[in-house]
Amino acid sequence: MFSRLTDKYRLLQHVAAFTIAWVSAWLLFVYVLRPITVPQPSPGYHADTLGKGETAVRNLLYLSSALRNGKVVVVLGSSELEQVLWNPYTPNLFFPRHRLARVLTYGKAGFETLGMYGLLNGVKPHLNPHSRLVIMLSPAWFRVTDLQTDSFAKHFNDNVLLQDYWNDEARSVFHDYLTAHQFEFANMTATQKMYMDDPSSILGGDLLEFLGRTTNARAYAQRVKLDIYLAGLTQHQTVASYDAGNSEDLPWDHYREEARAYEAAQMAHNDMWVRDGFYDHYRKAGRLAHRQYYPATMNPEPEMAALRELLQMLQLSKVKAMFVMQPVNPKLYDDMDRFLPVDARVAALCREYGMHYYDMYTQSYEEGILRDSSHPGQLGWEEIDHEIAEYFRL
Repeated sequence: MFSRLTDKYRLLQHVAAFTIAWVSAWLLFVYVLRPITVPQPSPGYHADTLGKGETAVRNLLYLSSALRNGKVVVVLGSSELEQVLWNPYTPNLFFPRHRLARVLTYGKAGFETLGMYGLLNGVKPHLNPHSRLVIMLSPAWFRVTDLQTDSFAKHFNDNVLLQDYWNDEARSVFHDYLTAHQFEFANMTATQKMYMDDPSSILGGDLLEFLGRTTNARAYAQRVKLDIYLAGLTQHQTVASYDAGNSEDLPWDHYREEARAYEAAQMAHNDMWVRDGFYDHYRKAGRLAHRQYYPATMNPEPEMAALRELLQMLQLSKVKAMFVMQPVNPKLYDDMDRFLPVDARVAALCREYGMHYYDMYTQSYEEGILRDSSHPGQLGWEEIDHEIAEYFRL
């Protein structure tokens, strides 16, 4: 009798120990997978790509926090963001300077719609109805489509890909992409190779490896977050408000004239409404006689498909984003009408999914809107700033 009670007690001990271990492991797993947020590093922050290692994790943390807190304006774009530090009217400089909002801009040449879809899907837990998101679109993406593999590698480290893998739709989208482009990669990572298998279910042979990689990546992210927190303890924190809400009181007419005058001075020695340096380069390259912007075999469908995926994902997250279609300089090209049917389709998609569409392509063009053939000058950014301020009621 005594022996049986002792054996039963030992069994209960084992059950209790196993339960405690299981619950502890589950809580640890939930801890490393929970949404991670950190304060923004500066009022106006720009990242051209995620970067690698700790830099990549920090940029993901900054982006996640910016989307989550509903106070930071996040602008995703491509090559038009490559001069964000030199133009006083780019959002990351303009809005903090006037205490209207903190701003995070992200992107460089090659970062297009599919890239934005994957990056935002990777931080999807942070998207919400309060997210202030601006998506810059370019007609150039619709004439030569599909994200290049070098851009994919720069913007999709394993942290993002592991998060995308949870989602059936994203897993299928990037399975198709990586399968189609697999031979263009010099070396595929183990996480990229996981996407090559059957994307119909996450419950495959790679599940344990996937869970292990995800847990390890999130644990590393927590360590980086702790480093940021500890570093902040030794720094003097200045409290400044960036939600003044006074955009209606700003002298927007003065800003327009100031920006217009600046660009006019930069374009004084040509009649193409481009900056003189660009004009000289363009002329020396013998491209002034080439008046066609769109190729004869333009196929916008891959870009349209990526745009629909992006819009669907934002709608499911209840994000009311602002989409900006940039113009192309009509002084340089004669085939502007070729893009109008595509532009109309983009506008219809934005209406269908409840997004705000700011269509600069169909607006009356004027000197200073662009600094070259397709990138906003100071006047162009001033108009975009005004639209952002009105849409988000800054």
